[in-house]
Amino acid sequence: QLSLGHAGFMSIGAYSTAISLRYNPTLVGLFMGMAIGFGISLVVSFIVAMPTLRLKGDYLAIATLGVGEIIRIIILNMEITDGARGISNIVNLISWPMLFFFVVTMVVLAANFKNSAQGRACIAIKEDEIAAESLGINPVRYKVMAFMIGAAMASIAGALYATTYYVVKPETFGINTSINILIIVVFGGMGSLSGSIF
Repeated sequence: QLSLGHAGFMSIGAYSTAISLRYNPTLVGLFMGMAIGFGISLVVSFIVAMPTLRLKGDYLAIATLGVGEIIRIIILNMEITDGARGISNIVNLISWPMLFFFVVTMVVLAANFKNSAQGRACIAIKEDEIAAESLGINPVRYKVMAFMIGAAMASIAGALYATTYYVVKPETFGINTSINILIIVVFGGMGSLSGSIF
């Protein structure tokens, strides 16, 4: 359910990187764009998470999907993003070894989070939220944390997408991308990191 809105955060990372590379087409510009997208994603995800993550079930899924669409519409109507045309001719600065490094780093970070005390609390909430709450786990706090971590990782993925595929458009990060992410999670197995990678 939390993954449905992350296509919007991918677009934040992609556009931040594309705009940064427009003015500074070097590795410095790439990492600066990544950092800006990362920061914006953390702030936006925190603002969005506080009210929406108090919802449960289908209502939460619809709310997070709506967040992704709101982000896409905002990007569609901004001048700096060139609206519906998107940004093209983005400099390709990512090599396969660098892309592999980023993927491995994200997987290691996700695995470490899953095996940490916070990660185990998130798993407990996923299995039975009422039981987890009765053990003193604050579901809203851990949902917000998981949402923010996912948004930050999605932003990095969007940045890598932008500099790999040369062009970003608002429709690239629409509902179909959200569904693709959800399919990966569901087919890989809820909570299974190796299954999602496979």
